[in-house]
Amino acid sequence: MLIRSLMTATLAVGLAGVAGAQSGSSANAALGVEVSRAIGGRLVTCPAKLNVTAQAVCLYVPGTLDANKAKVKARLGARAIGDWKTSGKTASLVVREGNVGSYVLLAQLGASELLVIVDSPKAARGALSSQVKTAPATTRPATTPTSAGATFVNVADLRGLVTATPQTGGVVQLTRAGGLLIVTPGSTSARTASGAVTLTSAPFQGGAGLLLPVDALKLLGCTVTNATAGTANVTCGSSKATVKLAVR
Repeated sequence: MLIRSLMTATLAVGLAGVAGAQSGSSANAALGVEVSRAIGGRLVTCPAKLNVTAQAVCLYVPGTLDANKAKVKARLGARAIGDWKTSGKTASLVVREGNVGSYVLLAQLGASELLVIVDSPKAARGALSSQVKTAPATTRPATTPTSAGATFVNVADLRGLVTATPQTGGVVQLTRAGGLLIVTPGSTSARTASGAVTLTSAPFQGGAGLLLPVDALKLLGCTVTNATAGTANVTCGSSKATVKLAVR
């Protein structure tokens, strides 16, 4: 059965609880991180063939529908509106995030893997491609090598400017007042509060921690000035610091 049928049924039951709510990219991102904490998985850019918004968050998670539905709902608590709506190999749940309504959809890809989609109820009115059931491996974001000569900053040197929170699967969430950036070592695919972005170079794990492309800091609303052979001044809001640079 197409996911369209499932989502239509879900919305009929759940949207009354979020009447008037508008989709929110920051709510989707935060909800995606929370779902990841509940059942694991890796935050990724959603497969292009899915009819979702640019603010949608997707995860690939090991396991089955039955094993993960209870974990997600327990994590979300009273924010879950109603119960899971299950049909065949898919299940969806409408969730209230502040004054914003989102949905979590679980689609069984194989015997032991799920695709998880977090998006706004508005997007659910469109037809999600039936290919979510097969989701070939080519839809997964490929690991991208680092550009030669790229300049990086050690995330550990950004203490006091940015908060780094490790997530499941090596994903790292970087936050500051008014800024969000979710990155995966080895991949240029990243996510901000506004949606998916592509970094100029892939972050990577070094001996001293996570190395982030310097120009990715602008996605957090930070500025980099006076970059010389080895150092730069970074300003994030009212906080400033001089950091070491690494070239790879």
